[in-house]
Amino acid sequence: PLCPHHRAAVSTTAAEELQQPKTRVVCPYNPQHTVAFDKLRQHIKKCPSRLYEVQSAIEDGQDEHSLTVVPSPTPSLQCLPTELVERVIAIVEAASRSLQPPRLADNLHGSFSELYGSLGKHKQKHVIQESCIIENMRTFGFLNAEPVQIGSRIVLRSPVYVEVGAGTAGLSRHLQLAILQSQRALISAPVNREAEGEEKGGGGKDVKTRHVLLDRLHFRSRRQRDYLLKQAGGSVVRLHKDMALMSAQDLDQFMHELTETGSADCGLAEQPELKTDSTKDHLVCFSKHFCGEATDLALNWLASIQRERGCELRLSVCMATCCHSLCQWESYVNREFMTSLGIDSAEKFVVLAKLSNWATLDTTGIDTTSDLAVDVNQDRNRRKQLGILCKHLLDHGRIRFLQTSVGFDGPVEYVQYCESERTPENCLILATDAI
Repeated sequence: PLCPHHRAAVSTTAAEELQQPKTRVVCPYNPQHTVAFDKLRQHIKKCPSRLYEVQSAIEDGQDEHSLTVVPSPTPSLQCLPTELVERVIAIVEAASRSLQPPRLADNLHGSFSELYGSLGKHKQKHVIQESCIIENMRTFGFLNAEPVQIGSRIVLRSPVYVEVGAGTAGLSRHLQLAILQSQRALISAPVNREAEGEEKGGGGKDVKTRHVLLDRLHFRSRRQRDYLLKQAGGSVVRLHKDMALMSAQDLDQFMHELTETGSADCGLAEQPELKTDSTKDHLVCFSKHFCGEATDLALNWLASIQRERGCELRLSVCMATCCHSLCQWESYVNREFMTSLGIDSAEKFVVLAKLSNWATLDTTGIDTTSDLAVDVNQDRNRRKQLGILCKHLLDHGRIRFLQTSVGFDGPVEYVQYCESERTPENCLILATDAI
């Protein structure tokens, strides 16, 4: 089972089930919303995601009333043919014998205790995950800054960090603080993330971080950390756009805006002059729990950038994958890999995606005093392991896509960045171009 924030759809098998007033269905404009079926029409009229799509349609010259969306609930795993499910399970078990399990890399970044050591245990849950991700980024060299001359002074300029599914930019803010602290430019006082008035000094102004925050949703400005990124000397561009609509041209847009923003912050009209022998700018695309097919759409976007701008940029990827049950056959990046294993149709792929839900099964708290309970526990453990294998299989297809289709010729790794007790969605794809 998934948490309500990530739950994509309510499984239904019959049309009359949808007619029940209390049956909840997924919002056709935003899969993070669920709504009672009898209130669906009322909801879509005021859904913020729909208003954004209507505005986009008007800008493109379309008629607002031509936007018609029908919910499409998918059948539950129990309603799929048993023979098909067993066949996919056999394929997964056979394929898993040749898969390398993720390498454990769950160290915290060195800045954690100073930045968030004072937070309570509950508030530390997510920042611990973020710190582990940032430490893996550091290991791969994603935090390295380049010396750049701006006017009469030399500053350190970070790679361009593109956070997809950025939300309120919490991960980007944590990343910036870690970079500033590691460059010994941040004041030593602990930072409370929940306090809006964070830093008391201007430390770190000589480290210029660059951030692109991409999310299709709009958030209340008081919850966004964009202004904190700017306050600490960062250049920030926020894009409200669906990942499926992103193209290589969007790269030109936000790179131009970043350059203008950086020059304006320094009071300069000219672009910064590079003081390094490197001829390529470094773009790091990263995310924490970018759900389901959204990760595939992001990887496809990077592939288009590599084809059209590969000679100008060095690309890197750091993606914590999530909600594999939401993956779609049509958008999955490596159907050739799946076909070679025997997952050669949309029907089989749906089963594979749904089986991945078993990875989140709770196998604790079962009374083992009876033989029946032991059997139940063993069955749940087996299904949990099978769900984990399904997730790994989907991620390995993505890794091979990065190596073959995107053409990353640097290190590519699949790591477990934190313990499963913190989150069952604990695997990270890391890849980069050779320098």
